[in-house]
Amino acid sequence: MSGIASIRSLIREAPTRKAALALLLCLYDLWSLAKARGPLALEDHVVYPERSVILHQHRSLARLPWLMEPLIDLVRHFTLGTDGSSAYGQMIDGIIAAEERWMRTVHGLVMLLATAITALWVIAVAILRPPLIMEGSLAWPMVTPWIVPMGLTMLALHCVNAWIGLVASERLGMFEALRRGICFHADGAFAPQVSADAARLALPQRLRPSHDQLEAMIRAESVRHLYPGAPLLLPAGKAGGKDSATAIQDMLDRLMPSDLDSFERDQRLDELLTDLSDHAPPEFSAVSVDFNRLQLLGTDGIRVLLHSVDKDIWSLALRGASSHTARSILDCISHRAGQLLMRDMEALNGATVAEILEAQRTIIEMLRNLRATGAFPDQATLDREFFAQISSLDAPLS
Repeated sequence: MSGIASIRSLIREAPTRKAALALLLCLYDLWSLAKARGPLALEDHVVYPERSVILHQHRSLARLPWLMEPLIDLVRHFTLGTDGSSAYGQMIDGIIAAEERWMRTVHGLVMLLATAITALWVIAVAILRPPLIMEGSLAWPMVTPWIVPMGLTMLALHCVNAWIGLVASERLGMFEALRRGICFHADGAFAPQVSADAARLALPQRLRPSHDQLEAMIRAESVRHLYPGAPLLLPAGKAGGKDSATAIQDMLDRLMPSDLDSFERDQRLDELLTDLSDHAPPEFSAVSVDFNRLQLLGTDGIRVLLHSVDKDIWSLALRGASSHTARSILDCISHRAGQLLMRDMEALNGATVAEILEAQRTIIEMLRNLRATGAFPDQATLDREFFAQISSLDAPLS
């Protein structure tokens, strides 16, 4: 790797708090799987990482190849039967030593650049012989055009050098967290959450979440809690022409939340909905009625419409939906996607009635466009189904 490419890579792949959390959650999910099904259950996840639901869920790590590749290599050793924390400690020592050598190289390149700039400045002064040398004058107006740019350049290079030192320290801290998380699991006596928390304690302060934050993220983001009982690997050949990440997300979107999650979600949803019956302008009255009939499209139809309209428009439109319509739509997406959608709805608490109805109109227009292609039944068919459902409510109980 060239010197400039090395510096660019260092900037692009600097550790972030999001990536540190992804590391902790990934370790938690991998060790939970290994505890439940044995180390061999991890084999397909390291052989086919592009099909792994766990690695997809924590894909922030993929943006840090310097960390992701050692993680996969070390997990592969578990599937091969490597035992004992000391063996993994030695492997990570080798990885850290290589990382330190690379960081010293980058640091040397920056210092070489600073030296080269200084030398070029001295040569330029000697060749151009500015007025301050020719006249022997040291007046500030004459000195400034030569001294200030050089001073600013050297200051910038020193700042870059200090920043490289910070990034190097945080990258080594990420490797120390990886060491703790793997060695605690390799000892065999600790639960996955204990291993993840041990890794957390080794993170640099800027990247380290609190214990409570980690527990909350495990409940909210881990595969084990979000998709219990779900397949953790995309079946071979099931991408259907899509890239693996899209195919995995489509598979997860088909997973429904549990009854308890639905009950809690519905209580929270009722607090977010806005009654438009008394506020809708006359020209928008039909829009609200049509929007609340979307439930008649069925699960597959709603999913097509969900993927055809931007999520920000859905967040706004659902603020004015009926409770039954909002639940029908949220039932067509995964629990996690529903949480994110409701979070966006909460952020739109100050939306006006006109903005909500305009978002609903946008979705209805998209529905009409899709109907023109034959993807949905026409309005007359939906009306018959609507009145059939109403009639069934008046039928006598058997």
